Amino acid sequence: MWATEEAKAAAGQEIPAKAVAGVVVAPRSDYCANIAKPAAEARYAFQLKTLQDLSEQVDQKLAALEDKRQYILAFKADQKKQEIIAQKLVVDIFAKMKPDVAARQLEKVDLKTSVSILSQLNVRSASTILDEMSTDKAAAIAATMAMAQASIIGTQQ
Repeated sequence: MWATEEAKAAAGQEIPAKAVAGVVVAPRSDYCANIAKPAAEARYAFQLKTLQDLSEQVDQKLAALEDKRQYILAFKADQKKQEIIAQKLVVDIFAKMKPDVAARQLEKVDLKTSVSILSQLNVRSASTILDEMSTDKAAAIAATMAMAQASIIGTQQ
């Protein structure tokens, strides 16, 4: 049977469709043409479903990243508040110290820390502490404070 259909197809003769159990079965030569459109639609549907799944996964990951970003921003804001509180506490401690003791301690820390603390104290306390320091250290602190003030004034103009 196959040999005759193939022979007819090779000869260019038309092969009639057959009905098997109520379903029309097309000859083999028409099979590819008949399933091309449904196969393309199935392939398209599969690709569309895959893209939708991937899009959902991307959206979920973006939402998770946004949650983490918000957490980090909140954490950094809280950390900044704690830093400000700690800095005020240190300044308050130095403000209540005797000037000679505060001067000895500020001489042992780095210049940036000394400048930061002294610039937050009131003028009377800061000048008394600077008076108790060694001349070299007090001069370095005063020069740094003056440069910082000059740069602040320069940016405001």
